[in-house]
Amino acid sequence: MKRLATTIVTAALVVTVGASVSAAPLTLSQQPLFIATAARPNVLLVLANSNSMDEDSSGLAVGSASPLSKSEIARGVAKNLVSNYTNTLNMGLMAFQQLTTGGDPVRLFNVHSSPYDVSFDPTNYDPTYTGPRTGPKRRFKAPNVSWPGHDIYYNVNLPFYDAVNQGTAFCYSRTAHAFNNGENPVTGPWDNYRCFHTKNSTSDVVPANGGQEGPNGWSAGFLNTAFLPTDSDLGQGITDFGSFLAWNWVSRAWFSNGSPGRGFVHVPIAFLDATQAAKFNTKLGTSQFVTNGPSNPALPLQNAGLTPLQRHAAHRARLLRGRARRSGAGWRTTRAAEFVR
Repeated sequence: MKRLATTIVTAALVVTVGASVSAAPLTLSQQPLFIATAARPNVLLVLANSNSMDEDSSGLAVGSASPLSKSEIARGVAKNLVSNYTNTLNMGLMAFQQLTTGGDPVRLFNVHSSPYDVSFDPTNYDPTYTGPRTGPKRRFKAPNVSWPGHDIYYNVNLPFYDAVNQGTAFCYSRTAHAFNNGENPVTGPWDNYRCFHTKNSTSDVVPANGGQEGPNGWSAGFLNTAFLPTDSDLGQGITDFGSFLAWNWVSRAWFSNGSPGRGFVHVPIAFLDATQAAKFNTKLGTSQFVTNGPSNPALPLQNAGLTPLQRHAAHRARLLRGRARRSGAGWRTTRAAEFVR
């Protein structure tokens, strides 16, 4: 993440201190600004709220409300900052702007934990493996819930989102090749997968036709579809999920596969007294999955959408330099929003 002015980065949290921008070398204060100067510094906390915040630090889908999620870790750090600096400086809160109408708006979905390029053969499992993620060995394992006492093996496990709870599934593709097979990150083409509720064989044979599915442990078929990469997939250069993939439902989640590309100020910069601190603590509360209100000041931040770092950083700098205007509950630049994936 590009740093502008003076920044401190902790987890998915960015703290930006207002300062004039110039080409001259920056002289940093050797003591807190609220002690070194009579004027209160303006501090803008910038919290990431894309769908990647549904994951833990390893990329495993755990859900935004989990104490292991990036979301809860970052919000905990932010709440500590608010507590430590109450009644000492001016502070505001910004997050990524989110679509509420048109395009790909925020809506209530379900997040699943989804291992890619799965092997069902236990001889491919090696917990000490440090080679490429394409194998041949798999470093991690998870229970095969359709076949008690057996596991599935993988090197990559990232979130899968859907409008409904898809439970547990095992899928295969005759054309996929992990983790990039020349697909365009936006247009594909995307491989087709056949999905089943049960896989009760250690065979890694890709069925050449329907007649080979049963003998290789595939049963209770229910879906024939293509899958598109999420924000986290593209961040790791993944556009292809391998011959075999699986998933298991984790929790409800807010979801969007788009972004306006700007920041949104949920708490405008003001003196951090008890009233201002209360506004922060409301927005930094644990994620809820009842009311859809990304800009509602009475609700916690919602994690949804892509990560528009470049435009968001530029907006942050304009805000601190006084070149942004108020728009509803937040701030937007005077130019039209832009975002390019």
